[in-house]
Amino acid sequence: MNIEYIFADPQGNGTVLVLSDVDPQKRALVARSLMAKIGKKAEQVGFLSEIKPSSAVLYMMGGEFCGNACASAAALIAETYSLDKINAKIKVAGQYAACSAYNISPDTYRGKVSMPLPNECFRQEFLLKNEKLNCFAAIFPGISHFVFESDDISRASAVEISEAVAKDTSFSSPAFGIIAFNRNNMSITPLVCVPETKTCVFEKSCASGTAAVGLYLAQSEKRSIDAEINQPGGSIRVFAEYDDSLSLVRDICISTTVILGGRETATISI
Repeated sequence: MNIEYIFADPQGNGTVLVLSDVDPQKRALVARSLMAKIGKKAEQVGFLSEIKPSSAVLYMMGGEFCGNACASAAALIAETYSLDKINAKIKVAGQYAACSAYNISPDTYRGKVSMPLPNECFRQEFLLKNEKLNCFAAIFPGISHFVFESDDISRASAVEISEAVAKDTSFSSPAFGIIAFNRNNMSITPLVCVPETKTCVFEKSCASGTAAVGLYLAQSEKRSIDAEINQPGGSIRVFAEYDDSLSLVRDICISTTVILGGRETATISI
């Protein structure tokens, strides 16, 4: 089976955008096969179709929402139609994300994505080796994130918590992230898990995890947030608008840089 794709690099979060038509029932298998073939630089796979000058349809490998993939899709639209700047609606995880992208150098774009607001957010407690760990849980459409202050959590602990979340039958989300947040240097270490593809990856960057941190800061400090969040692969800017009259966040968007590779073809067996 030959699969045409483009490799996008939004701040190190290696994103494979499949351009070939793939049976929806085989997407998870194709995603796993592509990640295995491309290697560790591939952190996630999305299936992109109906590409037009101002819209596209994106289906992530587990049906999850992904801000970095949306930014990459917007950049690809601009490149496909040789446009310096575009505004587009990307349909992903059952909703439309308002995205924009503009060219800053050959094959490099600055993308902006309006992120979904959470269905709910709350404090959550995990018991790990008889130790209680508190976090901020943000349940977004298509993905959920658990934000821990990094003094409370190590990489090993993040993996253990992800295993506990995956086994929790009361929890249902196409994907989830364990986000270790260091307030001192405004950085995150994101662990993102997609149950359908049985993948759990310490990503180089995570847009929705960044949005969760922006939400966390805005809610806890009761003010709007405009912050650059450092990540292993670079940085992502988050804007979270706090409404004093409603005592909640009314808008979240992220901004990131995307580097696009050329079109490639992989032969896989599924």
